[in-house]
Amino acid sequence: MKKTLVTLAVLATAVSVFAQGTVMFTGFSSGNGVNWKVFQADGTTPLSGANYFAQLLSAPGLGQTAGFIEGTPATTFRTGSAAGYAALTTVTLLNVPGESMAGVTFRVAAWDNTSGLYPTWSEASTAWQNGLIAGGMSVPSDFTAKIGGNLTTPPYVTGLTSFNIAIVPEPSSLALAGLGAAAMLIFRRRK
Repeated sequence: MKKTLVTLAVLATAVSVFAQGTVMFTGFSSGNGVNWKVFQADGTTPLSGANYFAQLLSAPGLGQTAGFIEGTPATTFRTGSAAGYAALTTVTLLNVPGESMAGVTFRVAAWDNTSGLYPTWSEASTAWQNGLIAGGMSVPSDFTAKIGGNLTTPPYVTGLTSFNIAIVPEPSSLALAGLGAAAMLIFRRRK
């Protein structure tokens, strides 16, 4: 019996060490201090519905600017008067242990998934960088609350800020725009 109890204690400790942290991710929860939106490139039209996705990215430690990893799952956006707000979901942080109090830096990625081809940010970011879809990311935000785990209820992610998504122009488009501007200057000087 004693060996069984010791074995169970060791297993419980091992599970808690390798447990992944969890947080509540949403764009709006007035009782929890959450209020941020994502807009189209015009800065006024909020994202709305299941064609737009948002995903929480995390990096262990405070003040991080790189090393962000996607939490799972991604979520969609609310509609109607709540458009622009990411729908509530519990996100598992793959690089932050449960019960952690060491601090985390969060970012949000959002993108247009009308095609259905980009269910995660890792897939969408490549398409965004190639000018195929509208996407964007929030600025990094430090989070110091205890991360959810086996013993702690997942906290709401606070401190995130609103941002816009847009299509990144292809380098060839930028080059053509530059050539056009140069040609206009040359013709203007000739007159």
